[in-house]
Amino acid sequence: MKTQKTCSYASRSLVLAVSLIFLTAGNSARAASGSTTMDSEAATNEASVVDKISASFDTFAGSSDNAIALVVGLHDGSDISLSTTDPVTTITTDTTFTPATGAMGYGNVYIALGLAAASLEQAGIINPTATDIEAVLNGGIVTPDASDPATTVELSGVLVLRSDGMGWGQIAHQIGVKLGPVMSALNHDARTLKKANKPAHSHTK
Repeated sequence: MKTQKTCSYASRSLVLAVSLIFLTAGNSARAASGSTTMDSEAATNEASVVDKISASFDTFAGSSDNAIALVVGLHDGSDISLSTTDPVTTITTDTTFTPATGAMGYGNVYIALGLAAASLEQAGIINPTATDIEAVLNGGIVTPDASDPATTVELSGVLVLRSDGMGWGQIAHQIGVKLGPVMSALNHDARTLKKANKPAHSHTK
């Protein structure tokens, strides 16, 4: 009886391990598909790719200008300057930082921003400030409840983990968010972009 239980546990463990392998492989394939499309489209129409990705994250970034700055800065590995205007005092604060990863492909830029947005949302921050965005990307401390400064959350930094050699699936697991929704959004936007950039067929007699 004990042998049967041991075999049963071993079988379930094997099934779980195999399932995880296929799940990881599936996520990697989906990431590669969307990322490849984004990068290939950028080769012929880079502006359209920047516009598409920034439009998907302008709410997260706080403005379209901030979103474009994030996309360009993450892709080039250059300094990123973001502005946040306090709705009460109307005072604008500028934040500048350098991505921890260096240059990245546009597909990876999309994934990094998607995971960053999910991480802040999980921390209770829906409308992040520029400093919140810097923290979630490069690591740092955020305050979900502005009325209670003592309540803080320390973030590892999506880009820091990436620069340490971690894959996107590993990063998602590390920060406690799901990679699937980010991949689905990437692939959807990549397909839409490719369709929009497809040249119209000319009919000649």
